[in-house]
Amino acid sequence: MRGLITHFRQGDDRVSIPRRTWREWATMLLKTYVLSVFSNLSLIAAHWAVLQALGSALSPGAAIWLVIIGSLSLLVPISINGLGVLESVFVVVLAAYSVSAPVALASALLIRALGVLFCLLGGLISLGQGWHGGEVGRNAPMP
Repeated sequence: MRGLITHFRQGDDRVSIPRRTWREWATMLLKTYVLSVFSNLSLIAAHWAVLQALGSALSPGAAIWLVIIGSLSLLVPISINGLGVLESVFVVVLAAYSVSAPVALASALLIRALGVLFCLLGGLISLGQGWHGGEVGRNAPMP
């Protein structure tokens, strides 16, 4: 970013983007895909673990459906961050698996609380590392 800013300050309007070969792009795409698959499998495992912790003897297939339908329900622009929408999806989907509404709502709220907790932890880690992943101080340069 600093190089880009100095280019514009010096009056150079050309932006240089590093050229990559198709192998580099394919490698980056494969790494991104693997990370995405790992992330989604972890999300499914978390949903299944929460359901197991609340006493619902469901198969991992129920957690897969919860993640898929829950993610799609977040696309509906009804509320901010899908508040209420995601919880109602949990109740409706888990009703198909004979799970009571209080247990389904508790699992939805627990999943949301875990998500907020992990986001807050990530934010605190980012604040602790500063802008450039180093020390934070009064003399730390701003990007």
